[in-house]
Amino acid sequence: MDEMIEFRHISKIYQGQAAVNDLNLTIDAGELFVLVGPSGSGKTTALKLINRLVEPTDGDTYVRGTRAIDYKLEDLRGGIGYVLQNSALFPNMTIFQNAGIQLEASGVALADRQTRVNELLDRVGLDHTNYAQRMPNELSGGEQQRVGIVRALAAKPDIILMDEPFSALDPLSRRSLQDLVLELHADLGTTILFVTHDMGEALRLGNRIGVMYDGVLQQVGSPQEITTHPANELVETLFSERRIALIQDVLDAGFGQAITMPATMTLMPTDSVATLSEALLTHDTVTVADVSLTTADLLRFVARG
Repeated sequence: MDEMIEFRHISKIYQGQAAVNDLNLTIDAGELFVLVGPSGSGKTTALKLINRLVEPTDGDTYVRGTRAIDYKLEDLRGGIGYVLQNSALFPNMTIFQNAGIQLEASGVALADRQTRVNELLDRVGLDHTNYAQRMPNELSGGEQQRVGIVRALAAKPDIILMDEPFSALDPLSRRSLQDLVLELHADLGTTILFVTHDMGEALRLGNRIGVMYDGVLQQVGSPQEITTHPANELVETLFSERRIALIQDVLDAGFGQAITMPATMTLMPTDSVATLSEALLTHDTVTVADVSLTTADLLRFVARG
């Protein structure tokens, strides 16, 4: 498989501190690679080294086999889509104008822009007849992020960088957009580098996962390899099943009891994509619909064979 992105002995120093320390990593063409780690681990800095929003202190980043620094900046970024945590839509521009801004800058004719943007809006679940002429403040956060994805895809880049794109959204919107990313990747085969601090999100999305901590790449592997053969105690702790067990997963596995007594915490069914361990931190019991879950259910789920 062809290498699409490669970091060779990359370091980035800020004020004497290494945000990224001797990073060596290859991401293959067509891969959905997730870079995961807690805040301050260096994952976003690594992502920004690809489109040269950040320049390395040492080492080289390669894109499609060429050093990033050897590209003209506009050529490099023109072939890379970028989705931010905040959709960063221009508030005074319509959804069509926002989504097609890179196409317009490249001189694509209006009719061709309309065809491409309308096709993508429909593809991400935003009917262009209803959304193309709306303004960003008329959309929900999840809808704005869908527009951000359309904008990233509009120029047909072969690389998409996604920097914590769903972290500010509610659990239901986040789950829906994760599904969308998986569908788009399956359909288009675009190389995606997805950055997140959410271990569950990393396991759900990644073909492979790179775990970063304190600027150092701790392990690279498939979701199964990361969870069953962690490279060290740090990775094992980050990916502990207690941290990533989702309420819906526990319910789907058949755990929980029909309600026989008042619960200390009642959730809406749409909250069932939340993490059960977090919900149980301050409550003895959580309830979704007519099923209650306790710490004992969580432990049985974790210990299942």
